[in-house]
Amino acid sequence: MRVSAEFKEVKSIGRIPIDWEVKSFLEAVEILDFRGKTPLKLGMKWGGDIPALSANNVKMGYIDFNLPTHYGSLELYNNWMTKGDINKGDIILTTEAPAGNVAVIEDDRKYILSQRVIGIKTDNILINNYFLKYYFMSEFFKEYLNQFTTGSTVVGISQKSLAYLNIPIPSIKEQEKISKILSNVDMNIEKTEAAIAKYKQVKKGLMDDLLTGKVRIKGGKKFRETRFKEVKGIGKIPWDWEVKALLDISTQIKDGTHGTHKDVEKGIPLLSAKDINNGKMNIPDDCRRISRDDYSSIHKNYRLEKNDLLITIVGTIGRTAIIEDNNIEFTFQRSVGIVRIKDEDFYKYVYYYMNLEQYQNQLDKLVNASAQGGIYLGSLGGTFIAKPSFEEQQSIAIILENQDQLINKEEKYLEKLNKLKIGLMEDLLTGKVRVDVD
Repeated sequence: MRVSAEFKEVKSIGRIPIDWEVKSFLEAVEILDFRGKTPLKLGMKWGGDIPALSANNVKMGYIDFNLPTHYGSLELYNNWMTKGDINKGDIILTTEAPAGNVAVIEDDRKYILSQRVIGIKTDNILINNYFLKYYFMSEFFKEYLNQFTTGSTVVGISQKSLAYLNIPIPSIKEQEKISKILSNVDMNIEKTEAAIAKYKQVKKGLMDDLLTGKVRIKGGKKFRETRFKEVKGIGKIPWDWEVKALLDISTQIKDGTHGTHKDVEKGIPLLSAKDINNGKMNIPDDCRRISRDDYSSIHKNYRLEKNDLLITIVGTIGRTAIIEDNNIEFTFQRSVGIVRIKDEDFYKYVYYYMNLEQYQNQLDKLVNASAQGGIYLGSLGGTFIAKPSFEEQQSIAIILENQDQLINKEEKYLEKLNKLKIGLMEDLLTGKVRVDVD
C-alpha cells in the first residue's frame, strides 16, 4: 500500500485520487424499488416460504433472519417482484428507519423486497458489489447521505434524492483488492465474535453447574453432587451449603443519589443503570457530569471503593459490575445499587452468584411486587446467596474469572479489529492510501 499523491476536488464528495472516476448513483447501478407495495394492495396475504426483506432485517453489513420476518408465496412473489429479481451478489440498502444500512445477498434464494429497502444491481465491469457495500458502510458516506435524506421525525431517502448521489470509482482491480482486504478483516471479526459467543456459552454452563452445586469442587477435583436440600426462594442446593441474606454478608447496601443536580460541561461523571452493561461499568464521553460541590455533598458520608458490587435496581433490573478502580472519580444515580461485601475474599463469588438465573429470579419477584418498577434497598438486602465452603467459593470464582479473562481477551481483540476496519475504510475507500494492483 502507498499514500496517494495527486487528488482532485469533487463537489459534494470531496478529494479523491485524480485517476478515479465519478458516476451518479443512477448511472452506476440499477435500482429495484418496490416500496409502497403490500399484500393487501395486491389483494393477497402473507404466507409461504419466500422471505420478505425489510429495514427490520437489514443490519449494517448483514441480514438478520432472527428478527420477525414476513414470508410470501410464489404467487405473491410473481405479483410483487414485477421489475426484476434479487440475485446472489445484489445489494440491499435501507432507505428509512434506519436509512443507510446495507448488506449483500449471499445465497440463491428468492427474496421479496418489502418495506423501506431497495435492491441495487451493479455492472460488474464497472463496480465490484463488495466495494460498493463497504463504501455504503463508511462513515463519510453516511455523512454524505444525510445531505439527501428527507423527513423530520423519520429520516428517509426518496427515489428523487438518489439521482443526486455520486459514487467515486477506482479501477475494478483496485476495487477488488480493497474489497478483499476489508473482507479479510470482516472474516476475522466474525471468527472473533463466534469465539466470544462460544466462551460465553461455556461460562453460562459453568455458572449453572458450579453456582448451584450440581458440580462440586473439593481438593481441586470436580464431582457431581447427589445430595441436595430444598431452600425457599432459591431451590435445590447441596446439603452442606449455607444460605445467607445479602444484608448479612454486607457492610453497606446503598443506592446512588436521589438529588437533583445541575449538569456541567466539565465535571465528575454521574452514571446510571444504562452505564452498567455486560458485566462492566462504562463511563461514556457524553455522560452527565456534575460539579465538585455536588459530588462532595453526595459522598460526605461514604465513598465508593474498589471491589464494591454494582447492581441496577431501576429500569432494566439485575445488571451487575465490580468497581475495579477507585482512583477515578464518578458517582451514580439512584438506579444503581452499591453493595460492599464484608469478606474481601467473598465479593467475586457473590458477583458471579448475582448473575445466576436463580438469583435473577429473586430480583424479578421483587420487581413484580413493587409499585415503583424497581427494587427497594431493604428488599435487595433480603435476597439470598447460597454459600459453599471458603475453599469451594474460591475455586468457583477462579474458574469463572479465568473464563471471563478468555472473553475479555477476545473482546479486546474484537475492538482492535473494528478500529482497524474503520481506519482501513477511511484510508482505502477515499483513496488516501492506495493498494498495489497487478
